[in-house]
Amino acid sequence: MHLADRRGTEIVHLTHHAPDARQPRLTKMTVAAASTTLQPLGANLHHVSARYDGPQHKAVRRAADRVHHLLDAFEAPHTITGDALCGIDPATGNTTVYTGLALGGGRPYTFATGSLPADGLRKAAELTVITGHCLWPEDAVRLVTTTGQRMSLLALRSCRLVDVPAIVSIEWDGPELSVYEIESCARLADSVAALAAPAGLRLPTTIAVQLPRLQYYGIVEPLLRSGKMCPELGVHLFDLIDDHRGRLIAHWERQLELRLPAGWRSRIEVSARPELDHFADRVYHGLTRGRVLGVHDLPAADRCDPVIAAVLRHMRPRTVAELGVATYVAQYLRAGVGGSLAVAVENDPERRILSTARRVATELGSHRGGPVRMVGLYPLGRLWATQAGTVTRPDLYQHTPGRWARDSASGELVDLLQLCGDLYPARRELYPALGMAAVLESA
Repeated sequence: MHLADRRGTEIVHLTHHAPDARQPRLTKMTVAAASTTLQPLGANLHHVSARYDGPQHKAVRRAADRVHHLLDAFEAPHTITGDALCGIDPATGNTTVYTGLALGGGRPYTFATGSLPADGLRKAAELTVITGHCLWPEDAVRLVTTTGQRMSLLALRSCRLVDVPAIVSIEWDGPELSVYEIESCARLADSVAALAAPAGLRLPTTIAVQLPRLQYYGIVEPLLRSGKMCPELGVHLFDLIDDHRGRLIAHWERQLELRLPAGWRSRIEVSARPELDHFADRVYHGLTRGRVLGVHDLPAADRCDPVIAAVLRHMRPRTVAELGVATYVAQYLRAGVGGSLAVAVENDPERRILSTARRVATELGSHRGGPVRMVGLYPLGRLWATQAGTVTRPDLYQHTPGRWARDSASGELVDLLQLCGDLYPARRELYPALGMAAVLESA
């Protein structure tokens, strides 16, 4: 399968049919660019062509304007393609429009939120681009119970403690990065480089790669505290997390190196140490001694930090899981105070973090004597997976495939990791050197 000439008009859609959901077939490649109506792609998700003039055309235009204005402020080379994806929230009926975009080497459908002041980046003291994603897809790490049940680690977030048997061991899919992780990194790194490269010409720029650590401990803290999981298994889980984070951080470094211009390391810093990571270290060492730490063990020095204090007052975390979410908000706030600018480039579900950060920023801004400046760019992928017969929204996180899939039309075996490279090719030549100005393309 050769997508190099066609990735601008096609969406690759994997559908699981066999009971083994880890080995789906590639069953559908939707060509929707010529359609003038809403074309369904999955549950509550539709494609809109560049020639669409239906009832949602004003929303499509407004969304495109937001994306263009934000990228224009960064002087990021881009082209608005005119088509879009419309996602409908079944609970509220609200529609979110993701604008078709040529950015970096890929063509992500992108949602933008927030606006820069009239001076754009000219008066910003520094820029922090916050990005990242989960370490594993949803079912890659499993807790084995005394009854032989295998429970997804991440699925525990929605389980009642009383319904979970004691845990006897941990299974995982191994050290290789999943299609979900490879695709997320390539797609997000494309957008990150498009913003950071031109910004690095004018002001100190940091790329903060957020990969969960404390958050995973928060999932199992109730099991550890209740005695349903022993501290030794908690240490083992931490070791798995740290080993996998190390591999993923190295992969992020390679992807950014392929996309950022020559000389970027003298201007742009990459940081992979999130807020309160030192507390995660403390939690780990507590487990090695048989102690299960909680929110009340957060050091006084952290509680007195203005940013952490504002987040704690607003969010009132009672568990480490809630504290983990609060650390994401704190990172946004710290990056946007004091004349600095924070821009989030993350997967779409993380938009709620920016919304929470804005609410806390109202309080924090009054304490620091100035506004907290934060904007967000959320690129969707062009490679999706769904479960046949379900109404869940297509994504790679919940329905992650194995590496290989078979095209049901041609019978050809497809390497999905190579497909990710075809969909999001590195385009370092967009920025020949960091000392050269970027050229903006507009539709």
